[in-house]
Amino acid sequence: MGGHLSHDQVRTAGVTWIRSHPADFITRIEHNIPQDVYWAELNQSATITDPSRPIMQALEKGYLNVMKSSGVYGDDLILKAVCEAYSLHLVILQELDDKSATWMQ
Repeated sequence: MGGHLSHDQVRTAGVTWIRSHPADFITRIEHNIPQDVYWAELNQSATITDPSRPIMQALEKGYLNVMKSSGVYGDDLILKAVCEAYSLHLVILQELDDKSATWMQ
């Protein structure tokens, strides 16, 4: 990456990556959109033939609007987007409910 990046720059890179590559995230993002926002967009877009458009509009108004704000914890989608934006490979050790651990890539 070279140099030092602020957390705002890294967060912005993740949000920008999702906006630029929605097909990479479309199957995983619906659970991150508030249902009222999603259904409002779906109703407004009833005549649109692209089924991902209402999802992306709802994503922009809900999830990405929240994720671009400082002080909000990033989730696995933002982490994946940041890794893609900066061509990084990340391995995470995650503790499970039963106190065992698993590696995630």
